Amino acid sequence: MIRGRRIILTRAAGKNEEMAARISEAGGSPFIFPTIASAPVADDHIIREALAQVERYSFIVFTSAQAVEYFTHYRKPLPQGERLRYVAVGSATAKALRARGVADVLVPDDFRAEGVVKLFTGLALDLKKSGAMPMTREPAASSAPAVLVPRALVAREVLPQALEQLGFEVTVAPLYETVLPEVSAGELSRVLQVGPEGQARLACDAVVFTSPSTAKNFVTLIEQAAADRMGSGTVLSSAAISGATLLAEVDCYSIGTPTTTALRHLAVPEDRIYQAPQATTDSLFATLSDYSTL
Repeated sequence: MIRGRRIILTRAAGKNEEMAARISEAGGSPFIFPTIASAPVADDHIIREALAQVERYSFIVFTSAQAVEYFTHYRKPLPQGERLRYVAVGSATAKALRARGVADVLVPDDFRAEGVVKLFTGLALDLKKSGAMPMTREPAASSAPAVLVPRALVAREVLPQALEQLGFEVTVAPLYETVLPEVSAGELSRVLQVGPEGQARLACDAVVFTSPSTAKNFVTLIEQAAADRMGSGTVLSSAAISGATLLAEVDCYSIGTPTTTALRHLAVPEDRIYQAPQATTDSLFATLSDYSTL
């Protein structure tokens, strides 16, 4: 049950309200604490060059709704054409595309990069059978279908590498980069509590993470808060300064495998990690409801 539990939500500002409302309705106490923000890349020549010749692309692949939003800064309305198809990593990204006028969106069953790879494996087979794609992998072949992947500056390379192995010509176009948000001292003090003897703890029962960056940044922000407390004269033990150590003492809810992997790298115990079956907010909320205990 969620009732009676204080749950920290770590998505970017403006992205937590729906989950917070559902937690409140279920009797929980949500606390919005954004640990991730984004900023446009300084060098955007790749996306500009790609859009200058967008007609050469057969597919545009989006791995996040955030990428869709940044893409519209460069081209609005979104490019359309008989031979151009859009691919979204999951339902939220597909919803963002449809809201911007793209009626036909390909979505894999598995809402991860691996799911997109599986989808393209089938597409490659069909294209090769029809003669629209070389039967063997030919690097830089002029007849290879071109795929544009607008995304974050730093992201997993699973997708572009796999598409190239399948024989597609891939252009990765960075649109934005993930940065630490500005967090007030008051917000930090509401997340990190320090006892009279200098013992520190997270002021929550659980934390919800929706990407590897939200987990890593949460630890960074907590450690910064601990350092600030030390600088102001509060005595903290060396163990308390570790954000990962504090995180290991509460339940951590993960939206998917990459996020769970990040939590494991932070040494969060397996019995503290609860992963949603699907990488959606609905599945994440269901997991939170199923595994939350008083």
